[in-house]
Formats: sequence, C-alpha cells, structure tokens
Amino acid sequence: MKNTFCVDDLIMNFEGLPEVMLIDALESYCSEAQVYITELRSADLETSVRHAHSVKTMSKMVGARFMATICEEFEKTEGSGKVKKEHILAHWPEVKIEIETYVASLKY
Repeated sequence: MKNTFCVDDLIMNFEGLPEVMLIDALESYCSEAQVYITELRSADLETSVRHAHSVKTMSKMVGARFMATICEEFEKTEGSGKVKKEHILAHWPEVKIEIETYVASLKY
C-alpha cells in the first residue's frame, strides 16, 4: 500500500494538542469524509466538485496527502482531467484504513 497518510503533516497542523484530540480529529475526518465520498457516488458534476473540495480541505488538515492531491486535481479540472471521481472512490478505502490503523495504534 502506498503512503497515503503523513503523520508529520498531522502533527504540524495540530501541534501541541493532546493525543486524544488527534484521535478525535482523525475519527471525525474519517466519518465526515465518508459522508462526502458516499454522496459522491451518485452526485452530479457540480456537486461532485464541491464534495471533492471539501474532502481535499479536510484531507490536508489531517495529513491525508494522497487524497488531498487527487481531490484537488479533480476539483481544478472539474472532472475533465486524468482524475475522475472513480479515482477518489477507489482510493478512499485505503486512505481510511491507513488512518484507522494509525488511530488504533494511538489507542492501544
């Protein structure tokens, strides 16, 4: 699996916060991004671009670099570039698993 999640970015963006807040931020990210990803499946192009923008912004905050990058590409080209919404949908599970694995390592 490629590195989809950068802990250094997470730490930089949440510098000084207790570990429990990092866990909350990551769990919230996974939950909220999942809603956008689920809606993305059947959304029209305009809505898909807005959802990609939201996921991109959240992804940058928590260090999910790969997801941020593909959402940004989709957003910039409004779905007419190399990255289609299917790419976002296909890569989301691996991003989510990597983050959930990291969260589990913090908890136990």
